[in-house]
Formats: sequence, structure tokens, C-alpha cells
Amino acid sequence: MFNYLDAKLKVEFHPHFLQPQELIDVCNQNKIALQAYASLGSTSSNPLIADSTLAQIAKVHSVSPAQVLLRWALQENFCKFM
Repeated sequence: MFNYLDAKLKVEFHPHFLQPQELIDVCNQNKIALQAYASLGSTSSNPLIADSTLAQIAKVHSVSPAQVLLRWALQENFCKFM
């Protein structure tokens, strides 16, 4: 499935907080798995879940805003669970 060393780097990752491509490239070159955390935003006041664009996308696809965010992270090839 994954061809990585037993190393991972957990980084905040969601549409309002992207990681630089350089970090992603270095991890890929060194077989370090990138694991997203806070993909739904922070636990305090959460403007990400309340984002109007996100709400529109969720409504069109009959899913929750959280499902849209998790799908986005999956499509960005970030490891979610280890």
C-alpha cells in the first residue's frame, strides 16, 4: 500500500491552511508519510466548517461540510490514518 519508512510528519492541513510544496517534496523524496491533522479546522470557533463556499459544495452533493473537507484532503494525497 504505502512504500514509506516508519516515519511520518503530522501537519495542519485544510483549505485555509496549506503546506508548502517544498515540504511535501522533501517528505516524498525521503519516504516520510505526511499525515494531516485538523482537516476540519480548529476546535475553538471554527470558521472553516462555517465557510459559505464549503456549505454550498456540501449542499450540492448532499453531504456534510466535514465530508467535503475530508474528501478534499484525501484527494490531495495526504495520509489520514496510520
